[in-house]
Amino acid sequence: MDHLPVFLDIKGRRALVVGGGDAAGRKARLLAKAGAEVTVVAASPCSDLLSMTRAGEVTLEVRDFDDGDVIGRAIVISAIGTRREDAAVSRAAQAAGVLVNVVDTPALCSFIMPAIVERDAITVAISSGGTAPILARSVRLRIERMLPPGIGRLARFAESFRGAVKATHPEPLARRRFWERFFDGAMAEMVLKGTIAGRANAC
Repeated sequence: MDHLPVFLDIKGRRALVVGGGDAAGRKARLLAKAGAEVTVVAASPCSDLLSMTRAGEVTLEVRDFDDGDVIGRAIVISAIGTRREDAAVSRAAQAAGVLVNVVDTPALCSFIMPAIVERDAITVAISSGGTAPILARSVRLRIERMLPPGIGRLARFAESFRGAVKATHPEPLARRRFWERFFDGAMAEMVLKGTIAGRANAC
């Protein structure tokens, strides 16, 4: 394993995206969706970035990158698209001890971005470690087809009575067995199909 798989909590933390193209737009949208305070630095921002700015999802600064832009950031993503400029962002971020990703250039990254399957509370991340991104995307498509559309709803449903289950089954092993039976049972299947909604009663 060349990379440690982790899920970062960046809610309310400052993130920087450098670049004005479609790739920068996708990364900015992803960071904003995860709750980060996103600043985009771009000399020529694309229409998607302009739309996000008007909607208040990101803060846009129309100018060239400066090394000082990385200071105080939790995460930096560079999507300029030219090796020299992306390398400059990477050097500045790594010198400041900030996690940095350069789109499609693993050698300049301190972390890589996986292909993602998202079903509300359920998120699956797939990575080839930068060796075969197209293969990772292919695996993502297969998983998307395999996962039930309602699996995120099932996770939220189970969350609604975790406290009740813990009170009824104080021993960890008993709780684990309860959840195993629940997720393999008829009620879980009904939630997946959408025939049960809302909060569950105490179990």
